[in-house]
Amino acid sequence: MLWVNMIMDTFAALALATEPPHPRLLEKPPHDRDSYIVTKRMLKHIGIQAIFQAFILIIFTFAGENFIPESIKDTDKEVIERFNKPCIDDAKNNNECWNKLWVSYTEGEPKNPYSDYADFKLNCPIVATKDGMIRSGRAFASWGMNYEYEPIGLIYGPSRHMTVIFNLFVFLQIYNFVNSRKIEDEMNIFEDMSRSSWFMAIVLLIIFLQVIIVTFGHRAMSCSIGGLDMTQWIICLAVGSLGLVVSLLTKVLTPKEYKTGPSNQGKQKAHIVPAEAQ
Repeated sequence: MLWVNMIMDTFAALALATEPPHPRLLEKPPHDRDSYIVTKRMLKHIGIQAIFQAFILIIFTFAGENFIPESIKDTDKEVIERFNKPCIDDAKNNNECWNKLWVSYTEGEPKNPYSDYADFKLNCPIVATKDGMIRSGRAFASWGMNYEYEPIGLIYGPSRHMTVIFNLFVFLQIYNFVNSRKIEDEMNIFEDMSRSSWFMAIVLLIIFLQVIIVTFGHRAMSCSIGGLDMTQWIICLAVGSLGLVVSLLTKVLTPKEYKTGPSNQGKQKAHIVPAEAQ
């Protein structure tokens, strides 16, 4: 949560506020004292991007195991091998075997989704499903009535499914940084980006730190052991970039001008001269 807050608040503010001003700003008339800081154009993009991102994250959270591919890493193989070894009652192996995991499934309020121990050991995926898809990382199933990943998470650690969602969320925000460079419905959001060295440096810093966190963070950063594979990184990058397409469609398909209330054109306000200046 701290890292996400830093991205969306601190880094985003620094990236956008350090952009050099465009000469075109000097040609614009001054804003009225009653004007809103957040314009209707901004609200339009904020609302549509929020709906788009929520839609994408809901799909990945509740259906990701049906289309996110998974490959067993060497780190995963080591964990699975430890699970397959007989349980040894010592500090190192106390929680790393199928028997211990079975006990975790059979205890507690939620129901055990497996009929018996043999069914559990045969059909309970630790990392990937039999068809090569990612193992669901949702803690519970059936609205909290059945266990799903919760017992495995206590032993294996954070799921790769939820690591993909975390990574996807971050890249949705990074692409939205680029969208936020232009707030007047300009089509070319990449205009003069090369002049903004701070913007580029901050975005590259976020991407670098995100790779480090996902790959090496593990339990400390609630990420899966071993991070993500190349296919999962590409999925996060590609789906995140759809935010650019959504922003472009929003500009094309929505009104360019907005009425702000009764016009005051033709009315001239008297210029009041302070008494001390007379």
